[in-house]
Amino acid sequence: MIPGLTDARWFNELGIKTYGFAPVKLSSEVVFNKLFHGDDERIPVDGFTWGVETFIDALLSFAAGSEVQWR
Repeated sequence: MIPGLTDARWFNELGIKTYGFAPVKLSSEVVFNKLFHGDDERIPVDGFTWGVETFIDALLSFAAGSEVQWR
């Protein structure tokens, strides 16, 4: 598992299965393509925080084989 997906193609070319996962919570007012991969690239702090917590949940649960509560 890698954070994001853009580098996955390099792993796929080596025959390594790759899953991209980049959780970010955005409000309905946020225009996704205006924030990512351009000038002044950014995401809202609260959306990033939610994403980090979601990523930790996923990794811990995957490693444990079941849902894990860490907070």
